[in-house]
Order: sequence, then structure tokens, then C-alpha cells
Amino acid sequence: MKKILLLIILIIIPLNYYATSGALKKNSIVYCNGKYYGYHGKDNHWHEATAPNKKGQRYAKGSKLSGNPCKSNNTVKNNNNNNIIINNTINGCTDKEASNYNSKATKDDGSCIYKGCTDTRALNYNAKATIDDDSCEYLKGCTDKLAINYNQDALIDDNSCEYIYGCMDNKATNYNIDATKDDNSCIYEENNDDSSLNIVDDNNNEIIYGCMDSKALNYNQDAIISDNSCEYQKGCTDKLAINYNKEAIIDDNSCKYISGCMDKEASNYNNKATKDDGTCEYSSDIPKVLVTLLALTSGGYYGIHKLIKKK
Repeated sequence: MKKILLLIILIIIPLNYYATSGALKKNSIVYCNGKYYGYHGKDNHWHEATAPNKKGQRYAKGSKLSGNPCKSNNTVKNNNNNNIIINNTINGCTDKEASNYNSKATKDDGSCIYKGCTDTRALNYNAKATIDDDSCEYLKGCTDKLAINYNQDALIDDNSCEYIYGCMDNKATNYNIDATKDDNSCIYEENNDDSSLNIVDDNNNEIIYGCMDSKALNYNQDAIISDNSCEYQKGCTDKLAINYNKEAIIDDNSCKYISGCMDKEASNYNNKATKDDGTCEYSSDIPKVLVTLLALTSGGYYGIHKLIKKK
């Protein structure tokens, strides 16, 4: 009797354990959390799957599951070790301009990465950039405030500073009020008799030689005879240049520009460009339509042709 009961128990247990035994649908096999699962077509439930047989078929293992245990995963492995999508949502970066753009993503998860210059002081600052790629470009020029071509916008000194050299000691006889850098040329009187330094005409009136151009840096308002000693401020005289110097009288070919497309209608328009370099590009998918407008005048109708973009 004991042998019969034991046999019955051994038979019942496997029947309960593999109560839904049978081949699982091959295309339903998924892998997550270290296990394989599959869908049983006969009982319409998910089961843990057995190891594949020689034909690659898996069978139900264990009791019915309430649902797909891998449903929370966006992507799982199927029986052929290929990725399959359990639901329709794939999180990722959906912006094509981002460096980590995911063409398969269906939902943007805010993970987009943009590389570019993040320094607001740079000429090519990119407000959209999230990672600095060391591409920043800065305005170069003279950064010394004492120089006559000092550029307050320049961030990198390019050794282009220019100075007015002369004697900067007002006690010297050759003191230069306009000098910005002393050249150790100062001359001093050996006595207090200044008459020897003066040049006078026949009527004993002092004759003063000097620069008589008021635009010059060394203009001498007391001079009555020009000695061709006028010195003028040098710099960029082009108003379109980024280093334009309104004080400059003589252009020293130091003008600098930001080259780029200056046409607002172009797809690569650069609002910082100061010189058009002919690189403008235009989108071919924006058709243009020629519209004729009719206006009534005392002499009849007349047409106004206008080329507009069709949105």
C-alpha cells in the first residue's frame, strides 16, 4: 500500500509542476533578470522557460505567471539572442543635432549631449552646448590700456600694441605730454636761463615750431611754424571690423573680421558675422511663389510682383 501511495505522489507532483507543459512560442521567448520566459498559446499565459532542446525549442517550466515578467524592460533578448521590444517606448535622445542622437528612440529622455564652446565671451559661443569641446575662439588684439591701439574687447594679447614713445617727465625740456611709454630720451637744463632755448624773430617774438594739425597726437596749439613732426594714431579704420578704432587716423591693416554668412534667409546665417564669406546655404525644401498683386489707380490696374516664401 505504501508503494502505491508513493507512486501516486511521484506521478502527481510532476503533473502539477508541468501542468501546462508544452512548447512555448519561439517568437515570444524573452530574457530578463537572469531567466528566460515564454508565452504558452494553449493556456494563454506566460511561463518560465526550460533550456532549449536540440531543435532550439523551449517548454513551459513551473506554474502560470500573471503576466510578462520582462514587460518593464524596454528591450530584452529573444531566443536567438536578438533584441526585441516589449513595449513601444524607447527612451533616448531624439535631437539629430546632439552628439548622442538615437535614431531608434521614440521618447526624448533629456539625455541629449551637445558639444561646442560654452564660454559666453568667445566669438563662437554656443548657447546650446552642454559640453565644452575646447573649440572656443577669442578676439585677439592689444590688451594694454596704455597702448594707443588698446582693444577693450580683446581677450588674448597678440603683441600688436603700439605706443607713443617719448619723454614722460614734465620737468624735462623735451617733455612729451602725449607719450604713453617713456623711451629714456629726457633732456634737462643745466641752468635756469631758458632764453638760450628760445628762437625769436627780428622783433624778439618767440618762434615755436611743432605739429599744427589738431588731429595729430602731438598737436601743438602754440606752434606757428610746422616742423612736419605730426604723429597720428594708427589702427583699424573700417567700421565693419570687430577691432574698429574710431580714434585711428591711419589704417595699419590690423582690421579683423568675423567671416560667415550674413544673409538672414540662409540656413547657416551667422548673426555675429561682420564679413560675408560667400558660404551661405539655403534650404531646398522651401518653395518660393511669385505673387502678383493688383492695385487700382486712376489710370487703371497695375501689377505688383512679389517673390514670397511659401510656408
